Amino acid sequence: MNMELSERLNACLKVETLCEEIYYSLCSLFPEARELFQKLAEEEERHADILTICSGFQNVGALPDTIVLNSFPQIIKSIDTAEKVKAKIADEDISLFKALYMTLELEEAVAEIYFNEVMTEKSDIEVISYLQQFYKDEISHTQRIEDFILKNFL
Repeated sequence: MNMELSERLNACLKVETLCEEIYYSLCSLFPEARELFQKLAEEEERHADILTICSGFQNVGALPDTIVLNSFPQIIKSIDTAEKVKAKIADEDISLFKALYMTLELEEAVAEIYFNEVMTEKSDIEVISYLQQFYKDEISHTQRIEDFILKNFL
């Protein structure tokens, strides 16, 4: 078993879990955007489920190393970004507009972008194709947030 891959998977799982927690917090803070944040939270939960499935494949040696970022420091940077956003939201002294831009920053974190790319690019690797079935039909979170901003603020 590749322990370094296991560590990266666990760190990416932490990113997804933090994002899920953030979106659920925003649901209660901003009822006017509840539908958006609820959908994003549920999708982050699905992403965490996919990474949990990845761990099972990794345990039997069937998971390609490319499923998550190779750079552990970049994953840690994504965790730090998520933790900072979560702390700002915990203060509950933010506007919806600021919350939306903070979530854009979160979604542009390297680990989130990489996971989205792996799950949406064509792959000949059977395990990745299988995992992509769980992910399909989702539009990018960044696009969903930007659409909400355009519709409600511009």
